[in-house]
Amino acid sequence: MRSDRAGRFASRLCKRFPNLFIRKLPLSNLLMGGEHRRSAANYARLTGDLLRPSTPIAQSPHAEFLREYLEFGDALLQPERFSLTRYFSNARRCIELFGQYFNAKTMDDVRERAATFGRALTGGHSAIRNAGGTAAGVPVRVQRIKFSDCFEIVDGNHRLALASVRGAEHYPCAILPVDPVLTPIQQMIIDSSWTNEHCLLYQPLTVPEVQSWTTVRRCTDRMALIQEFLESHGPLRGSYLDVGCSYGWFIDQMSKRGYNASGVDRDVSAAAVGQVVYGLDPSVFTIDDLANFLRHPNRRYDIVSCFSVLHHYVLGKGQMPAEEFIRQLDAITGSVLFLDTGESHEGWFKDSLKDWNAQFIEDWLRENTTFRSVQILGTDQDCQGRYQRQYGRHLFACYRS
Repeated sequence: MRSDRAGRFASRLCKRFPNLFIRKLPLSNLLMGGEHRRSAANYARLTGDLLRPSTPIAQSPHAEFLREYLEFGDALLQPERFSLTRYFSNARRCIELFGQYFNAKTMDDVRERAATFGRALTGGHSAIRNAGGTAAGVPVRVQRIKFSDCFEIVDGNHRLALASVRGAEHYPCAILPVDPVLTPIQQMIIDSSWTNEHCLLYQPLTVPEVQSWTTVRRCTDRMALIQEFLESHGPLRGSYLDVGCSYGWFIDQMSKRGYNASGVDRDVSAAAVGQVVYGLDPSVFTIDDLANFLRHPNRRYDIVSCFSVLHHYVLGKGQMPAEEFIRQLDAITGSVLFLDTGESHEGWFKDSLKDWNAQFIEDWLRENTTFRSVQILGTDQDCQGRYQRQYGRHLFACYRS
């Protein structure tokens, strides 16, 4: 509710007549809330677990505990075994922060509550209420997540975990009449310089609350071409650098293929997204202006990639001429450079890059680098939807042998 007065009225109405706000919602769209009356985002920042508000209830510590309880029964509650569960870790952190977890103040208390929770799979919700849970008649409460079909769970993590493990697909929830919230990941994406407060993903991200957002660069198309090339020409191991790495999707993929992968980008927010979502170590990112980084190289890399960066220097938007930029990339590349750039067929470059077609770029690369071979591997498939008149850029492999 945008009006404070209307918002207060709606909140009172919701408390008095909650059934007016109840809707059956898909469990897959219900994401974990916080603890001890803290919002999910607040609790996530307090604990450093920034992915918690992006976690579907089916993947929560609560649901995981129930699935394990179904398999092992009360044996799961043995202290040494229970202490290894995510449910235990979640409760312990809550006690450390707030002194309690649903009235449980010691880990023995938590184990008793967990036993009641597990047995509620057959005993119903009344067992949870008797152990200090939500009072009878109080519905599960959620609030909308901005720019998304997802909802943050305000109260009801345990009940929804039970429903999920029992196989339910929908659950009746009271949607609170308050302004939608942003998850930490959404905020970090919006804060990054390229997307600049728009609901766009520069590289693929598999978190539920951004699945409806447009992914500008699908990346898998380039990765398939790169992998095919490396399988034929190598190198099959060694160091890799992505220049203008954004979230670090290619760093993650090349690491999984066994390369010592890293990247450089000036955007702190974009790098932070990759650290959280892909689980990348901060040490694989260098935060620096690309021109400054290239002017002060400290090593060569077996493989270098540079996607959709060169044209910024061609257009005079970088801190060095395009010819110097490509020569610096040449200088740090040991074996192969993968590169694409804006081209003349794209609507936004039809005048400013009118000569930059595939043949011109190939000739320009040969003239301004020391690579023995320049080869076109294919084109990207990003010219979809709102970008139908853009992209479709050629991917070049510049290599020495």
